[in-house]
Amino acid sequence: MPPRPSLQSLLLMAASTSAGAGGSGLLAAARRRFPAAFAAPGGQRIRLLHSFSSRTRLPRRAELACCFGTAPAEAVPAAPAAPRSRNVLSMEYIRACEERIGQVVEKMKKEGIDMSRRRIGAFQRKICPKCEGGPTKDRSLSVFIRENGTHGNWTCFRASCGWKGSTQPDGVLKAYQANKDAGNENESDEEVKANQPVKVVRKPREEDLCLEPLCDEVVEKMKKEGIDMSQVRIGAFQRMICPKCKGGPNKERSLSVFIRENGTRGNWTCFRASCGWKGYTQPDGVSKAYQANKDAGNENGSDQEVKANQPVKVVRKLREEDLSLGPLCDELVTYFSERMISAKTLRRNNVSQRKRNDKIVIAFTYRRDEVLVGCKYMEVSKRFSQEVNTEKIFYGLDDIKQARDIIIVEGEIDKLSMEEAGYRNCVSVPHGAPAKVSKKLPDKDHDKKYLYLWNCKEYLDPASRIILATDADPPGQALAEELARRLGKERCWRVKWPKKSETEFYKDANEVLVSLGPQALKEVIQGAELFGI
Repeated sequence: MPPRPSLQSLLLMAASTSAGAGGSGLLAAARRRFPAAFAAPGGQRIRLLHSFSSRTRLPRRAELACCFGTAPAEAVPAAPAAPRSRNVLSMEYIRACEERIGQVVEKMKKEGIDMSRRRIGAFQRKICPKCEGGPTKDRSLSVFIRENGTHGNWTCFRASCGWKGSTQPDGVLKAYQANKDAGNENESDEEVKANQPVKVVRKPREEDLCLEPLCDEVVEKMKKEGIDMSQVRIGAFQRMICPKCKGGPNKERSLSVFIRENGTRGNWTCFRASCGWKGYTQPDGVSKAYQANKDAGNENGSDQEVKANQPVKVVRKLREEDLSLGPLCDELVTYFSERMISAKTLRRNNVSQRKRNDKIVIAFTYRRDEVLVGCKYMEVSKRFSQEVNTEKIFYGLDDIKQARDIIIVEGEIDKLSMEEAGYRNCVSVPHGAPAKVSKKLPDKDHDKKYLYLWNCKEYLDPASRIILATDADPPGQALAEELARRLGKERCWRVKWPKKSETEFYKDANEVLVSLGPQALKEVIQGAELFGI
């Protein structure tokens, strides 16, 4: 076979040939360089092509391209193409699977399991219909449905519940029963096990945990107060269950506990309004700098060392599209109508609803100049929550703009009740009342619980009369006292709620509206008395 010319040699020949020489000089040079190639049989001759492009890598040089023609080889019959593997299920099988899945879903719905959002062939967490997730509404129910629809099972992992079961579509061989008869009642079959993630046991090292030695004396003193110190972190704020109020009916972790890194002091505060238990302790022999801070008027404030550990809060700006608020459903409109709140009042105050934790909750929007600032949520069971890290303002703030007379109530529903009685110049505090009146009035920088008063100062200053219509219980009266101390008792008035019986009074504005009507509520406001100085 003739030697194959290299591309480099052909380019050198092309470069040595001038563009004006035409194709003959180039072809002659190639014939002299590769005579055997040109003498080869016709099927193996070299065909040379040349061009003189103006856009070449070698300016003013001829470009050369070559191709080799070879004699056609003897035809070899091609092997039959291997059929491509197709993992395609038949339509009959798919329809059968969908039918079985539909039967399993319907049977699980009859058990009370929410199947509105389901993923086939994957484990899902849902709220157990038996224990309802306990007081913390945990998603403790694990639900699984096979991809072919032959089996569905569920298990609640709360120790106090432990509800579990399985179901199959009609006519399917119950292999689960055979597995149960074999003694594997609590085990799923191999197909279900294959979907479970493999857990790797981690071996922690003490040097990785950065453990700090505890100050035994401070810990022992806090234990004597009833505080659980089994899992405490030094130099960091922790939330625990308060030993005094036990976290209330919802078992909240309302007790904030802090121990200094040097072990010189530990303090605690319960943030439930009806409790408010707080205190501190120090080891023996330590100088009580806290006492000096208390004498300086900062009884409720921690010293500089504790403050340095507190994170800086950034006020979050809400957007309505992020909250996914919607109009109230008929059930919630009925709920308010039973409390004498009309749909017109609800619309004017932008009362909405939202789905949170698989529950429909009422959303009270806090606005300043019609711009959304915060949002507070209420379940029908009177359980409250709100958007975190938002600016604290009054509910209904725009209704008291440039108002000379202002009414302050303790809850959003009370503000709506005042509007039903004809008073729109009413606002509600954003959170609950204190357990008792504080001993000293803190300055603005330390008045965190009543920060909404300072944020709304420009709305409150023009008012010449402020009517305090807080609840009739002791925390409500303590709230009225705290508000009057900050707003000025000389312009504050206090309502007297009518008697329900010889020993009881109506609690708030909504209770008066429901029991006695809007005219009685109007008379309560008209009969307000000047706050005692």
